[in-house]
Amino acid sequence: KIAIMKKFIVLVLALSVSLGAIAQMGKVTSAMSFMDQGLLDKAKEALDQAFLHEKSKDNPKTFFAKGRLGQEVFRSENPKFRELYKNPLEEAYAAYEKALQLDPKGAIKKQMSLNSTYLSLGNDFITQGVQKYDAKDYEGALASFENNIKIANSEIYVGVVDSGIYYNAGLAAFNGKMYEKAIPHFQKCTELKYGGTMTYFIIYQSYLALKDMENAEATLKKAFELYPQDKDVIVELVNYYINNDKLDEAFRYLSMAKEKNPNDYTLYWAEGVIYMRQEKYDDAIRVLTQSVELKGD
Repeated sequence: KIAIMKKFIVLVLALSVSLGAIAQMGKVTSAMSFMDQGLLDKAKEALDQAFLHEKSKDNPKTFFAKGRLGQEVFRSENPKFRELYKNPLEEAYAAYEKALQLDPKGAIKKQMSLNSTYLSLGNDFITQGVQKYDAKDYEGALASFENNIKIANSEIYVGVVDSGIYYNAGLAAFNGKMYEKAIPHFQKCTELKYGGTMTYFIIYQSYLALKDMENAEATLKKAFELYPQDKDVIVELVNYYINNDKLDEAFRYLSMAKEKNPNDYTLYWAEGVIYMRQEKYDDAIRVLTQSVELKGD
């Protein structure tokens, strides 16, 4: 009888522990249900309770639910719900990553792959990035676009990395005068052949802002190597050499430009400026006269 009683007590204890765990995970189930109903404040309350209990606080499903709630909070138009998390998408991303970390069997990973969870989160970060960019919060926009890039490189991301996001990230950094952060993103664009000559011009301007004249010049020369027929690239090179008193180089590229664009008055004007700097006024008058003949106003 004593042996039977001991077994019974052990069984009761095991059942109690099991039921306790189920009860606490019920908070997570309730949170998901509240989200389906749009009751995000109640979902947050249920999850907060789940995170306090030993049986549910380290369960990957709890963190997965928090990730979903972060996305729902970001998308909500209700000001009360928007206050539930200060940075809802960052909270969501961190929660999803924690869920994957706590899920050695891969059930959450499979669920997130099937539901395209990271594609959805990545799109939310793009939306947030655009909102912050429009509000001139360039640092916030950069962080959002960079989070999208990180997510898109995840093995559970369903889709391909959008080349334009690197450009958006670079543009946010450039406009925020974070030139050292802008350059790598635009260099990635050049690798992906995205943005054409404009990408090189912005890298060039970034190096100028950093007073890195060697890389500024190298960037323009690379652009000329790739786009030898582009007049704007040649003109930018000419301007660079004029501004840095490398007049022989300026003449060399001007000559190339005039061969490609013999009727462009701006090239004759630029040549005239160089001659004036050299105090060769007769030559300056000659080419400036040609400029006026091409465009009389």
